[in-house]
Amino acid sequence: MVADSVSPMSIPTSTPEGPLTQPPQWHARPVPFRVEPLRRWLHAAWDEFVSRHSGGWMWHLTGWIEYQRAYARGAGEDHSFAVLDESHRIVAVAPMFIFRPHDKSPELSYAGDPLPLPLLRDAGAARIVEEEIDRIAREAGACLYRAAGHPFRSASSASADLFLPLRSTGAAAQRVVESASWKDIRDSYRSLIHGGERQYVISTHRGLGASAAFSAYERLHRRLYGGRPDATYRLQREWLLDGRALVMLAEASSAAWGAAYWFVYKRRAYYGSGAYLARNISHAVVWHALQALQAFGVEQASLGWQGVARTEKERGIEWFKTGFGGHDVPVNIVEMTFGAEGAR
Repeated sequence: MVADSVSPMSIPTSTPEGPLTQPPQWHARPVPFRVEPLRRWLHAAWDEFVSRHSGGWMWHLTGWIEYQRAYARGAGEDHSFAVLDESHRIVAVAPMFIFRPHDKSPELSYAGDPLPLPLLRDAGAARIVEEEIDRIAREAGACLYRAAGHPFRSASSASADLFLPLRSTGAAAQRVVESASWKDIRDSYRSLIHGGERQYVISTHRGLGASAAFSAYERLHRRLYGGRPDATYRLQREWLLDGRALVMLAEASSAAWGAAYWFVYKRRAYYGSGAYLARNISHAVVWHALQALQAFGVEQASLGWQGVARTEKERGIEWFKTGFGGHDVPVNIVEMTFGAEGAR
């Protein structure tokens, strides 16, 4: 069974560094597949597979995996892998990280956040993917595999994409806005939005020419949060310049007082981060971002998770997100536990 219309893409048998010196290591089971760790020579085919797969999202891309390597600051080990058929074509991809927090046992996650569920084109590769996850966990001594489904597709509609015998252990939700409509804005937000518009110049930046706007966002983000590793900002800048992101700025007296960064991929957008020096700027910035994204042809915009807050501050953030309209989209959550020696 084929999950979607992914076109098979052949993998080279040599790289710019020379031929692949190791012969194909076909899986021990009597099926024509092999596991291939993610390497530079595989990036183009991997990203093409993600772009064509109906369940593929930005969290599957090699650039996001590179971002996670940098973000983890040495506490994460990249074990992402693809499954190839006997014609060297990708039939599955699985972003995979061993995260080693200083105060807990290792786990398979993006620094504590869920990995994206693997993408498959061929049901025959499902068992191989599951066995490779099990092997990685066992060798790392990991206690948990944490993954989540597509952020814009409900748990029920996404099931057709999944061949893995992994079972959902619950569901959280993403707050998704499909149309920026003033009538859907919470009443108490309207005066805050108008106040922000009077006090600040709010502007949209995306694509070539947006480098200065990104620098303003980066300076503000570093000032308020101490900054992430340099490589994460470099990647964010690249995505903004090639159209896979959008930056909103709120400025007064030639200084940025608020900024927000949105990921944009496959006509969908995800609110990545915001940095605000003054209270209530965020309402106007998010409202103008939703309008701008809609004008760019974005069909759905996610404001992030709902139903996962553990603190009063986190509950306040979730409440903030619900004030712009939209609805909650249930997302499959998979948490597969392992024993002391990595065996389930």
